[in-house]
Amino acid sequence: MLILPTRGDVLRYRRRYSLDGVTIALRFAWRQRSGAWYVDVLDGRGEPIVLGQRVSPAAPLTPDVTAPGLPPGRLWAIGPDRYGQEQLGTDVQIVYLTAAEIAGG
Repeated sequence: MLILPTRGDVLRYRRRYSLDGVTIALRFAWRQRSGAWYVDVLDGRGEPIVLGQRVSPAAPLTPDVTAPGLPPGRLWAIGPDRYGQEQLGTDVQIVYLTAAEIAGG
């Protein structure tokens, strides 16, 4: 499991990651109205793969099927069910599970 560096001190930002040799970008946005972070998953060229996914701890951020532009593992959010903006990167973390970790249970 790889914990991805994230930050909760700004309302919107984008960051690139290399996961299992595949480059993706995550675009984060805090939505005050719902009190939650949302993320867009983009491929290495900036094309959307997943848009507007709520960061809900204990839930995947990417589909459980392979999709063009995605690394072979899965992105998940972990942390408390209720969280505040500045908890992203501390209490709420985005993690990457490799395909081998998923297969191993």
